[in-house]
Amino acid sequence: MIAHRRAVWVMRMRLWENLITSEFLVKLTYALCRGWNALALHTRGAARRRARARAAFDACGIVGRVNGQRLPPVAALPYGRYTMDYNGCEVIAAHNALLGLGLPSTLGGAAAYFERHGLFLGGFFGTHVLAIPDFFRERGCEAEALFAARAAEFDAAFAGAEAAVLAFWNDARRLRSGVHTVALLHGAQGGVEVCNLGGRDRQSVRFASLRELTEKTGALPILLVGLRKTDNKS
Repeated sequence: MIAHRRAVWVMRMRLWENLITSEFLVKLTYALCRGWNALALHTRGAARRRARARAAFDACGIVGRVNGQRLPPVAALPYGRYTMDYNGCEVIAAHNALLGLGLPSTLGGAAAYFERHGLFLGGFFGTHVLAIPDFFRERGCEAEALFAARAAEFDAAFAGAEAAVLAFWNDARRLRSGVHTVALLHGAQGGVEVCNLGGRDRQSVRFASLRELTEKTGALPILLVGLRKTDNKS
């Protein structure tokens, strides 16, 4: 009886995990997100928020990669209706990955793009993860998106990429723990260098593989975006 109950529980958990990471759900919510942004983009409130955000990012003067989004000065920077300590991980991941590709980036520039094209319900859900491939493609990069159904291929995809971005549920059983998104870089000694994994991490964290990352953190992958510079990128 106990074994049967355990098997039923495992099956239900797998079905639940497949649901909340499904390609269909991710694409559906992205379509809704884009529609919402199209309606909200030109409102006075949105324009004022973007202007305040530009001023705050310019005054902050952040240079280089970002770790620890809950630490000053990043934590208090405005993004949508909230601040970066709460919802800035996708912006930070895109910025860090762009720098990891050896391309110029500013955190404020990344935030300005996603305010217009990826902000999810005013930032309550941060930035939609499917806006990330578009961000890189508009900058002349190749961006291959692999959904959770292909999680077994993530390590091979990362090995063939110059950098990557990974989005994941922190805990499938506690959705209030939310989604987190990080930049993945190739470590100098091999393995995976993960930027901004913890909100108060001052440095990147290294893992031997993405499999080790998910096993040690309990992360439930949603999307991996493998990145490469294109030959015609200036």
